[in-house]
Formats: sequence, C-alpha cells, structure tokens
Amino acid sequence: MDVVRPQVVAHRGASHDNAEHTLRAYVAALDAGAEALECDVRLTADGHLVCVHDRDLRRTASSRTLISNTELADLDQLDFHSWKNPWADLDDEAPDPDDRLDKVLTLRTLLAKFGLKADQVASLVGRLSPGERTRAALALLQGRGVNLLVLDEPTNHLDLPAIEQLEEALDSYDGALVLVSHDRRLLDNVSLERRWRVEDGVVTQES
Repeated sequence: MDVVRPQVVAHRGASHDNAEHTLRAYVAALDAGAEALECDVRLTADGHLVCVHDRDLRRTASSRTLISNTELADLDQLDFHSWKNPWADLDDEAPDPDDRLDKVLTLRTLLAKFGLKADQVASLVGRLSPGERTRAALALLQGRGVNLLVLDEPTNHLDLPAIEQLEEALDSYDGALVLVSHDRRLLDNVSLERRWRVEDGVVTQES
C-alpha cells in the first residue's frame, strides 16, 4: 500500500516564532519548507482584504476596534507584531522591526510575493493562462528560497502570450537558471550569462 505523506501547511505563517499573519511569518514559513499557507482574511471598511484572524484587534494590536469598521490606512498605523515578543527590546537577538514585514498584511501584498497582479487576486488558478500559472509557480519556488531552476524546453505547448509571460517570469527570477531550449526567441529575450550550443554531439560555448 502506498504511503501518503501529509502536506506541511503553515498555520497563519510560521506563527510559533513570529506574529501571525505578518509577511515576516509567511516568509519564515516558506524558508522553513512549508508547502502551503493557511490564511484568514477580513474586509476593511474601505474594501481591502487583510490577513487577520479575529473580528477585532484586542489580541494582536491592543485595540478594540473591529476590522470591518476600520480603514486600511488606520490599520497600517497599528503595531501588529510586538504582542508576540513583548520583551524584544531586552533581547539582543530579536530581529529589528521592519514595516514591510511586521505591519498589517493585505491579501494583495501576500499574493504579490508570488508574482500575481492585482487583477489576478480573486481569480481561480484554473482560470489563469498557462503562462500565468508558470509565472505563479516560478514565483512560489523563488519565495521558498529555491536558488536553482532547470527547465527543458519550457515553451513547448505554449502560445505566444504565454511565452511572453514566461520570459517575464524568468527575467525576474533571482536564482541560477539552466535553460535548455530550441526557441531562439526565448534565448534572446531571457538574460543569460553563458550559452552553450549542442550540435552533432559536440558542446561549444558561444561568445
């Protein structure tokens, strides 16, 4: 009988060591190898989806205000991380506060971490184009800290718009890339430091 390995899901990010639902918590979860993220969302008074579990902010931001009655700009002024480690000022090893990582997190910002644009936030993955799904997959790998990507003929079965989106995704990828392709357009449009040609069983480096 096949043994099914359970999937590792980060509950509100790496919330054991970090303030839940902050970008710091989600980045830490991906760095630790989480395969999925669990996220609660609530709607602000001005229509933004924010990553917050409770209806009010008594537990995480020392405020009795309701999320539904508060605008995003006001939430952005609140401290969402100090409750997790109230003695951080006395801890020499505690990370310095970072507004990008420790403030209220919008769902749009979290998804942007994976390369998804504003008009794709509410879209089901199945409705994305092949190129958009490829871009999201590449961004997810990068978010997990994957620093080497090997692609063999990645443009096979992709139409031109999908190929263009793939080119954009590869061009923004920060890790090492080994790309095998007969697609001259792709090779010309993706920034590569070295090129090798394989012909008649002989490998030569192009200048």
